[in-house]
Amino acid sequence: MQEWPELFQAAALAENYVRSDPRTASFHARRALEGLVGWLFTNDPEFSPQPYDTSLNALLRSDAFTRLVPSQVQPHADLVRREGNQAVHGGREITSGQAMGTVRDLWYVARWFAWNYGADENAALPEAFSETLVPAPAADAARLSRKQLEELEGRLVREQSEREELRRRVEGYEAELSALRVQVRARKSRNSGRAVSMASSEKATRERLIDVLLREVGWEPDDDNVREYPVTGMPTTSGNGYVDYVLWGADGRPLAVVEAKKTSVNAEDGRQQAKLYADRLEAQFGRRPVIFYTNGTRTFLWDDAAFAPNGGYPPRDVAGFYAADELELAIQRRQTRLPLADHAIQNEIVERPYQHLAVRAFTERLTGRQRRGLIVMATGTGKTRTAAAIIELLQRAGWVKRVLFLADRQALVKQTVGVFGKFIPGGVHNLLEGKEDAENARVVVSTYQTMLGMIESGQLSGGEKVFGPGHFDLVIVDEAHRSVYRKFGAIFSYFDAYLLGLTATPKDEVDRNTYRLFSMEDGVPLYAYSLEEAVRDQYLVPPRGQDRTPRFLQRGIRYAELSDEEKDEFDALEWDEVGGRREEIAATEINQWLFNQSTVDEVLKDLMTLGLKVQGGDVLGKTIIFAANHLHALYIVERFEANFELDRVWWRVSSV
Repeated sequence: MQEWPELFQAAALAENYVRSDPRTASFHARRALEGLVGWLFTNDPEFSPQPYDTSLNALLRSDAFTRLVPSQVQPHADLVRREGNQAVHGGREITSGQAMGTVRDLWYVARWFAWNYGADENAALPEAFSETLVPAPAADAARLSRKQLEELEGRLVREQSEREELRRRVEGYEAELSALRVQVRARKSRNSGRAVSMASSEKATRERLIDVLLREVGWEPDDDNVREYPVTGMPTTSGNGYVDYVLWGADGRPLAVVEAKKTSVNAEDGRQQAKLYADRLEAQFGRRPVIFYTNGTRTFLWDDAAFAPNGGYPPRDVAGFYAADELELAIQRRQTRLPLADHAIQNEIVERPYQHLAVRAFTERLTGRQRRGLIVMATGTGKTRTAAAIIELLQRAGWVKRVLFLADRQALVKQTVGVFGKFIPGGVHNLLEGKEDAENARVVVSTYQTMLGMIESGQLSGGEKVFGPGHFDLVIVDEAHRSVYRKFGAIFSYFDAYLLGLTATPKDEVDRNTYRLFSMEDGVPLYAYSLEEAVRDQYLVPPRGQDRTPRFLQRGIRYAELSDEEKDEFDALEWDEVGGRREEIAATEINQWLFNQSTVDEVLKDLMTLGLKVQGGDVLGKTIIFAANHLHALYIVERFEANFELDRVWWRVSSV
C-alpha cells in the first residue's frame, strides 16, 4: 500500500508468518498496530496532543482513542496488543488459529483506518476477512524463539526512533506535517459520509476477547466443563440453561461464573442472567461463585456474598479476570475476614494519637464497604509509618494478603522498604532491585514508572501475567496528586484493589480530580492532619525564615554602579536576543536577563553557613532550592560545584 508502506510491510509480515510461525506473526501484527496508532496521534489533529505515557496500552485507553475510534474497532485493537505482548514475553504456545485471529483483528482495525484516512474515496474495501488469502507456509520457514523476538523488538524500536529523529531534523518537517494534517482533516470529513459495515462474527469476537483475558491469568477456556456448562432450575419454559463459562476450583466446585454478551450489547445486560446462574450453581455445589459479566470490552466483578448475610460490594468495573488462587482467597475471606474494630493498632509502628485516627479512618471506610480513601498528613508526621500500620492491621485481620506501595522516586522506594521491613512480617520486595520472586512477596514497593512498564509489557511468566488485575488486595499511592493520576492513571484502573492515597498537600490545595480518584467529596479527605496542627501539638516545630536577599535582588542592577569586571560581563550579554542593551535592570527582571554569578555565590555561601546541618553539624541537611527555571537550576549546580566539595552534596534537579 503506497500511502503507508511501513504499516503495509509489518501487516504483510504478520500474514506471511501465520501458518509457519504464529508467535512471530503476532509480534508483527502488534508492530503494525503500533505504527497505525502512532500515525493517528502524529497526523490527525483531533488525536493531539499525545498523552504523557505513549505506550500502546496507554494510547489505546486514552480519551482521544476511545472517543474517536468506533467502539466496534477498539476491542480488535486491544486483542492485537495483548497477543503481541504474549508473543514476545509469554511462555504459552501460540497456535496458528490464534495467530490467524490476531491478523483478523488487525484487518478490522486497518480496514477502518483505510476507510477513514485513505486518499481514494472510490476505493473498494472487502466486506469480510478471508483466511484463504493468507499465504501458505514456506517449506524452509524457521521459527523465531522468544529471545530472538525480544532482540528483534529492541532493534526495530531503536531503528524507528532513529528514523523519526532524523525526519524531525530535516528542514521543512513541521511545514510538511502541518500540510499533512490539513489533508487528513479533509479526508476524514469527506469519508465520514461513506457507508461502511463494521460487522464481524460477534460470537467469535466475543469468545476470542474473553478467551485471551482468561488465558492471561492462567485459565484454559477449552478445558472440560468451562464453556456452556448446563444448569437446571432456570426461570425458563424448559428450566434448562447454559453458563457461558464456569471457572472451577481444585475441589471440583465452581469459583466463578462468566456471563458473556455481544460487544454491541451493554455488559450490564448480563448482570441478572449471571446472578441466576450463580444461584443455580450455589444450589448444586453448596458454594456461591464470584460473578463476572462482560461484553468483551467491559468486564464487571460482583461478589455479592462477600459480607454475608448483608450482601457484598456492588458490581465494579475491572480490567480482567482473577487467577484461580485469587478467586479461592476471595471466597475463603467470606468466612475468615475478621472485624477490624476488634484488632488493636500496633503501637510499636505508630504511637501518636493522630496516626491512630488516620489508621481507623481508613479501616472504617473499608468496613463501610467503600474501597478507596485519601489521607492528608503534613510532611514529617509519619505517613510511611501510618501506611505500615494500616498494612499490618489489614493483613493480620485477613482483609488483604498482597500490597503494592507506589512512590515517584527511587530514593523514596528505598526509604519505604527500610521502614516497612522493620514492622511488616512476610517480606518486603523492592521491585527496582529485580522482579525475581516479586509475585510471592507480601508487600511490593515500586516506582510508578516501573510498575506501568510491567503492566504494559505483560512481563509474562510461563504464559501468565506476573501481576494480573486481581494480584494485589491493596494499592497505596504515595504523594497522590493530579500529575500522578494524569501520568500513571492506567495503574489504578488496572488493579482491582483497595486504593489508599497519601499526600502532604494541604487539603484545600488538593485538586478536584484527586478527590474523585479516591471517591472522596471535593475538599473532604478521609482524614487530615495539617502542619499547623502538628506544630500546635508539638510534634513539629514551625519553620523559621531569614531574609538574606542579596543587594542585586533587592535593588536591581544599575550599570553605573558595577565594578569594571561586572561591566565586562554585562556588556558581553547577547542583548539583541533579549530586546536591546539596557542601562538598568529591575529586581523583578534579573533572572529573565542574566544569571549573576556573584548573586548565586552569595546565596550559596549563606546556605552553607546558615543552613540546617546534620551528622554533628558537618553535613548540610536536606534542602530545597527554588530556581527561576531549569537553566537557572543548572547554573546553581555549576556554581556550587565550583565553590564547594562535591562529596558533601547529592543533587537532584526537577521541575514542578
